[in-house]
Amino acid sequence: MRPLAFLFTRTFVNGIKRALTSGKRTISLLAFAAYYYFVLMRSFDRGGPPPIPLPGGPKLQMPPTPVIDGAIFGILAFVSIFMMIGVLSPRGGFRPADVDVLFPTPVNPRLVLFFRIVRDYLFTLIAPLFFGLLGGRGTSQSLQFLFQNYPNHGGGMLRMAWVAWMLMSLAWVSLSYGLSLFVGRSDLRSDFNKKIINWGIGIVLFFAAAFCFMQLQISLSWDTALALCNSLFLRIVFFPATAATAVVIGDMTGNMVMMWTGLIVSFAIIALGFSLALTQVGWLYDQAAAKGFGAATIRALRRSGNQYGLFAERARQGKVGKGRLAAIISKRRFHGAYSLVWKELLLQTRGPMSGIVISSLAGMAFAGSMASITRGHGGLGEGALIAMLCGMAFMIAMPLAQGGFLEMLAKVNLLRPLPFTPGTIVFWEVAGKAPIPSFLLFSGAVVAAIVQPGLWGSAVAGLILAIPLLLVVTASILLSVVLFPDYDDPSQRGFGRLVMLLSIAISASPGLALYLLLTLVFSAPSILAAIPSAVVFIAITCGLATLAGNLYAGYNPTE
Repeated sequence: MRPLAFLFTRTFVNGIKRALTSGKRTISLLAFAAYYYFVLMRSFDRGGPPPIPLPGGPKLQMPPTPVIDGAIFGILAFVSIFMMIGVLSPRGGFRPADVDVLFPTPVNPRLVLFFRIVRDYLFTLIAPLFFGLLGGRGTSQSLQFLFQNYPNHGGGMLRMAWVAWMLMSLAWVSLSYGLSLFVGRSDLRSDFNKKIINWGIGIVLFFAAAFCFMQLQISLSWDTALALCNSLFLRIVFFPATAATAVVIGDMTGNMVMMWTGLIVSFAIIALGFSLALTQVGWLYDQAAAKGFGAATIRALRRSGNQYGLFAERARQGKVGKGRLAAIISKRRFHGAYSLVWKELLLQTRGPMSGIVISSLAGMAFAGSMASITRGHGGLGEGALIAMLCGMAFMIAMPLAQGGFLEMLAKVNLLRPLPFTPGTIVFWEVAGKAPIPSFLLFSGAVVAAIVQPGLWGSAVAGLILAIPLLLVVTASILLSVVLFPDYDDPSQRGFGRLVMLLSIAISASPGLALYLLLTLVFSAPSILAAIPSAVVFIAITCGLATLAGNLYAGYNPTE
């Protein structure tokens, strides 16, 4: 245990010393320390005057218990979806230094496993849990003053909410470690088990989404949403969230049977995850040695956002196939500047094609659901569909553009000698990012128009607005990447991403503001309002591409 404690303490101390060498890291460290300092001081401050009464007005009415129950479960179930998706990919991993230094030492693998769980996950959760257990009195007094029907047993409701959240997080963490060790061995049986678990999670989430869709299609109202949150089917699917909700509601209403049942179920899930992890602990060192060195390169590429480099590394490891669409594109021949578009299409289909297909299906399903749910709601359905298409444009463009432009900078010695000006190269690199995302947007719009034909005008308007918005986002990302190309440096990478988001916001604001002005103030039809907005987007794209081309002309990868 002492070597592990020494390793952790030295890592912690070295991290603080490193934070003091940079102004940005120092500000983050001070903000983190100030947050926990004030939370701790507030937690120990048990005295003091009672809450100051609000001037005038009657006390508020607390929502009924079923509403609070449904709201808490809905929030926890939403968080559980993301935890369930990443259950086979825990955040903690072994690095080459662990394999070279830690494993040759006579340390029990069980101790290493437990210590890593605590270090990588639970240590960041223990502090909020500790403060939540200490605090809550002052807040509870304020709630008792604000609400005239505040329950007598609700004094520790917020504190128990912290306990429930931490128990649910620990349950998913333990399951994540147990299942990841169970399927992490390098044999065919483990690969088969991993596919079964992934397909099982996908099927469960699909049926949960289909169940919600059918209920909301019948009646789009708050009562329907509340009934969904209290439905037996969703309570069974997201059972960790159900147990955590029982802890909070049981304490609030004084139902000790409900509260203790939730606690017992939560601890049973935690024990199941830990027991599964301990049964596989004999494979811990073997899995770490097999994946430690290969994961280091993938981790660095994922951290930098280089999606194309990430898929290239996975292809070298034999995890990415050629693909039929990539084979068809590779047989085609393009001449002139169009070859840059051909290159980009080939890279996209050879790389993130599985993500593109999943995004396409998810977009079409979401568009169809949005059109069906908002049937008969007029402007709500039109605005929701256009907002959905613009949101899809942003979400799809971000990973494709960032990774593609990092690849463009890496291949500068190959691209710049081509018989094209830097501005031409930049323009066609931006245009090459558009075809596949535009097809995804078109698919979502077509599905929405089929499900609800009355939204065909909004679907057309959404495409007119979303595709140029896609180009604006892509050009903004290119400009920020050329301005801050050193993504291997964490400080420059973080600052470059801030500049990227700021440039996207500034570049997209004029077109979106014009569209909202024409539709909300002048009551223009959505199609007519989208056309001038699209012209503004295209003009901004050309300006950003020209500026990025001038910077790319003087880019030197050795500097």
